[in-house]
Amino acid sequence: MPIRYVKQADIDPVKWDRTIDVSLNASLYGKSWFLDSVADTWDALIENDYMAVMPLVFRKGFVFTEIYPPLLTKYLGVFSSLPVDHDKINRFILHIPEKFKKINICMNRLNTQSLQLDRVSGQTCFELDLISSYDLKRKKYSPIVPDNIAIARENKLSLIKHLSLTELEYFLRVNVKSGHRIRIFSSLRQILSRLNKKGKAIVVGVYGPENTICSVAIFVNDTNSIILLYACTNQQCSAYKANYLIIDSFLRDYSGNNITIGFDYTDTIWNENLYHDFGAVKGYCYNVIINRLPALIKWAF
Repeated sequence: MPIRYVKQADIDPVKWDRTIDVSLNASLYGKSWFLDSVADTWDALIENDYMAVMPLVFRKGFVFTEIYPPLLTKYLGVFSSLPVDHDKINRFILHIPEKFKKINICMNRLNTQSLQLDRVSGQTCFELDLISSYDLKRKKYSPIVPDNIAIARENKLSLIKHLSLTELEYFLRVNVKSGHRIRIFSSLRQILSRLNKKGKAIVVGVYGPENTICSVAIFVNDTNSIILLYACTNQQCSAYKANYLIIDSFLRDYSGNNITIGFDYTDTIWNENLYHDFGAVKGYCYNVIINRLPALIKWAF
């Protein structure tokens, strides 16, 4: 089937989102409105009449135009209602227009299983099955988890399960650098405004001993799963182990359901060790990385 390059203005959002919804690898990240929220500009590769699609999030620089992983988006790649083999993945990648001189796309896990390219870079992802009860989950915790939860309680941390956008904005204003904060909150405000209407977002906050917010985590209901979309903890609450308190509370509320949680957000505090302590299983996604710049300047970028 033919694959064509389509500019953002010419993409049919209804057909696009229908394709994402019925895809074997359906994901919030691929929805048109989510892409609009996290990226200023994105085009796409579309096979036939939206049989399979691949978003291309890009930005123009002074020297070149590049495809890059957008904010708050763990993976993208090819979405299809039918299995995709490595030949189809490669055909999509080869159809990326030459005007994009640098390419960095994190492929979703179904793509990863079919990916056979030399130019890839791996990144970890963590999932935890919530089918078993909380009591069974707790027995599989690392020994450090109850100790850290005890530290949180000793420091009188209090957890709020439905933080408002106003409270979230205040926290980000105090704890995140200005340029990054503006981009983060602008995207989160659009995403949460949509998801809150459908009851599909949970914004958790932790108040510290001084009765100020010192940690936030945003969980989102995705197709057959819940994802940790974003989290941030300041240094004080990091020492007080607020992140352990948040995850334990979440598992207490949602264990015993036939869903999986994807710990998609990572930073220096919300990291591999934290998720491993709660029994999450490590997997891998892969970034396709291509540099088409001329040899004389390729080394500089």
